[in-house]
Amino acid sequence: MGFPLIWRNWIAECLHTSRISVLINGSPTSEFGLGRGLRQGDPLAPFLFLIVVEGLNSMMSNVVQANLFIGYKVGRDKVQLSHLQFADDTIILGESSMSNIWVIKAFLQLFELVSVLKVNFHKSKLYGVNVGQGRLEVFAKFMNCGVGSILFIYLGCFYAFKIWMSCLQWFGFSSVQNHTDLANFEQFVGVPNCNVVNRVRWSSLWLVTLWSIWLARNEAVFSQKFMDPEEVVDLIKLRSWNWLRAKDSAFQYLFALWSNNSFSCLNFS
Repeated sequence: MGFPLIWRNWIAECLHTSRISVLINGSPTSEFGLGRGLRQGDPLAPFLFLIVVEGLNSMMSNVVQANLFIGYKVGRDKVQLSHLQFADDTIILGESSMSNIWVIKAFLQLFELVSVLKVNFHKSKLYGVNVGQGRLEVFAKFMNCGVGSILFIYLGCFYAFKIWMSCLQWFGFSSVQNHTDLANFEQFVGVPNCNVVNRVRWSSLWLVTLWSIWLARNEAVFSQKFMDPEEVVDLIKLRSWNWLRAKDSAFQYLFALWSNNSFSCLNFS
């Protein structure tokens, strides 16, 4: 593949000198060298894999530069994001258009020819955000893949859904979730029969819940700290109580009462 001899020697040295040990009953064994086949964990396998996926990355970048594929634009500067790769998983992101679907299929088939690897379309999924189900099914039929579903309550995951359901139980009522946060907020605010002051307090519960889910998400993404949903709910109770006591001098309820029955503390009928 054109790699110079000195580079190949460096890689060989890394492979031949690497040694590992394993923990048995909590105690490390003596170090030993690695010597397995490419399909059984040989240390050369990751290098070969990186070469292949780098080829996939270069091909996709060329397709985008040639304006054949329109990626998803994010941020204030409208940075175009076309694909994400992690280990052996690849996510292709783009605008909802038949031309993009054509390009994705042609691109993956070309990758099959170049790499002599088989893309398993039956294990691939097509996801859509704010895209009609019928349109998704047409795209998926053309791609010969399945349609994936996204629970788009907030952050698009069951983790957030469990938090919302636990909070609704704490609030004292049940509700069917909508597809957008704005619709959920309008539905939430319209539930209780109360005066303006208590409606503002009630609205703050929804905002604190949303904020707490976002903070938990940031902890997971940036600090690799994963919180149990019930821990997040406990924080929502504490944060909402602290916020109301700091902003509303008439709110004088004890935390124990607030934590057990927020609905009654707001005097809803």
